[in-house]
Amino acid sequence: IYLYTIYLYTIYLYTIYLYTIYLYTIYLYTIYLYTIYLYTIYLYTIYLYTIYLYTIYLYTIYLYTIYLYTIYLYTIYLYTIYLYTIYLYTIYLYTIYLYTIYLYTIYLYTIYLYTIYLYTIYLYTIYLYTIYLYTIYLYTIYLYTIYLYTIYLYTIYLYTIYLYTIYLYTIYLYTIYLYTIYLYTIYLYTIYLYTIYLYTIYLYTIYLYTIYLYTIYLYTIYLYTIYLYTIYLY
Repeated sequence: IYLYTIYLYTIYLYTIYLYTIYLYTIYLYTIYLYTIYLYTIYLYTIYLYTIYLYTIYLYTIYLYTIYLYTIYLYTIYLYTIYLYTIYLYTIYLYTIYLYTIYLYTIYLYTIYLYTIYLYTIYLYTIYLYTIYLYTIYLYTIYLYTIYLYTIYLYTIYLYTIYLYTIYLYTIYLYTIYLYTIYLYTIYLYTIYLYTIYLYTIYLYTIYLYTIYLYTIYLYTIYLYTIYLYTIYLY
């Protein structure tokens, strides 16, 4: 137990020693970082102050430039007013000149329009009279056209009746023609059948007559044979 206690106490002291070294190291590192932080702030302060002084310098130059530019613009403004006054006076005189020309032009244009008005009335009167004569001319042509068209339609009507009559008469003649052909065909066919009938009777008569003659011939031969045989026996 004594030895173990010494062992544990030794470990404890060694741990305290190491922890003391660790804390001292952190302390020194903290002092190092804080020194760097303070030096950085010092440098940044110098940088900002330099920028501040440079900004004041530039702003001074800027204000002086604005001052000079304002003087320049004011000079231009006054010169512009001077020129604009001359311009307006020139426009005023030119306007009076143009208005005078305008009034004189209106006077001449009024005379011109009145002349055109009178000439237009004259032309319109001629136009209306021409339309009147042309309307009479067209109406005459219209009535004559209706007259000719009526004659044309009546002619077509009569010609249609004529053609329809010819058509009906043609159908009538064609019907008679077909009926005649039909009757003639029946007549020829009847003659044909009657001829066949007579020819059949003729052939049949010849056939019977031939049989008759052949029978007589055979019978004659038979009788003649009997006759000869009788003579022979006798």
